[in-house]
Formats: sequence, structure tokens, C-alpha cells
Amino acid sequence: MRRRLFPLLIFLALLAACAEPEPTGTAITNVTVIDAVNGVRENQTVVFDGDEITSVGPTGVELSVAETIDGSGKYLIPGLWDFHVHLTYDDRFTESMPALFLSYGITSVRDTGGLMHKVLPVVEKMRAPDAVAPRVFFAGPLLDGNFVVYDGESRPEIGVRNATPDDARQTIRDLQVQGVNFIKIYEMVSPAVFEAMVETARELALPIDSHVPLSLRASTWRTVSRFNGAFAQHRDGLRQQRAGAA
Repeated sequence: MRRRLFPLLIFLALLAACAEPEPTGTAITNVTVIDAVNGVRENQTVVFDGDEITSVGPTGVELSVAETIDGSGKYLIPGLWDFHVHLTYDDRFTESMPALFLSYGITSVRDTGGLMHKVLPVVEKMRAPDAVAPRVFFAGPLLDGNFVVYDGESRPEIGVRNATPDDARQTIRDLQVQGVNFIKIYEMVSPAVFEAMVETARELALPIDSHVPLSLRASTWRTVSRFNGAFAQHRDGLRQQRAGAA
């Protein structure tokens, strides 16, 4: 009996291996695609599976997908980025922001300043498997100096104090452990604190976003930022220096 069953089991296993897999993914057909590289392309089919685009090509090619959407008369663009958001700046809008971003075609966002105890739960919720939300990358709080601009008094509290280089180093190490994707340096840091911040971020392989601190001259900023890879998102300090010299 066992000898008869063994060939049968092998046959069934081979049969299952040869069976056609269930089709997956979705195809949007007959759509006009617009992107920064290729410009306008009419009568295209875009296939995606989950959140990944698997192919883009002329409509008419036979496809094996689970669902087809007719895009005739419609336009399709790549997902947009918003590189500067504050998800927890105003609690009234935090809950509705993910859906609002998607409604405008924004599929990726960078949160550039928020206290960890507030922003981390929001990020975790947006990254949940069943979430309807953009991809999110976050910096944690604005890393300020001895004085904090966004201190919760005249403005919402989204910044933290770093009075000394040692404070700055420890703050950035703590943020790295908590999972931030980059850091954001703000305006009131001293040159010594700024240098400690960029050096520590470099050691931890954390990208740097930064205002040009008001304490730095343009020549100092160029030297330090070029060496450490800092990216200036705002240059208010440099503008004020130029205005003062004029």
C-alpha cells in the first residue's frame, strides 16, 4: 500500500508545482502617464502590486493581474513628496493629515520637527500594516541651543534645548536609539554645539537637515556643512548677514 501511495504523492506534488499561480496586482490601462523624466506618454498601462509599481508600458500587452482599471481620459503621475511637514504642530489637524496628503497625491512625507512622545505614536500609526497613509520619515524635535525658539510659550513646543556640546551628543544618540530617520538642527545653537551635532550625526550615519544657525557666519557654515554633509533647509541667518553687510 505504501509503495502505491508514494508515486501518487510525487505525481500530485509535481502537478501542484506546475499549476498556474493566482494572478496578483492591479493594472491601470489606457491612461496618460506624466513624469519628470519622460514627459507625457499616452495609452499606457501601469501595473502595481501592493505599493510597488512593477511595470509601465504601452497598453495592448497581455497581462496576468488580479484587477484591471480603465484609465481612459485620465492622467497618472508619480507619487509626490512633501519634504517639510509638522504632523504634531497643531493637534486639531494631526488625525486628518495622512488622508489629506493622499488626497493631493502625496505618498511620502518628512516630519521635520516634533517632540518624540507626540510624534512617535503618530509615525507608528501611519506605518501600521493596515494604515491608509503616506510613507513617513521623521527627525524628532528641532535641536535648538541654550534658547529654544519653539518652546511652547510663544510658539508650539516642538524644540528641545542643547546648551552644551555634550548635551547635543547625548540628545542625538538618544534620538538614534528611538528610530529617527534624520535630525533637524535649528537656529539658536552655538558654533560648538553645531559642530558636535553634525559630528555625532555623521558617526551614527544620520542625515542632517538644518537651518543655518544665527551664530554662524557664511564661511563657517560652508566649511562645516560641506565636511559633514549638512543640508540647509532655511538660510535665514545668511540672509541677515548679507543684509547687515549691505
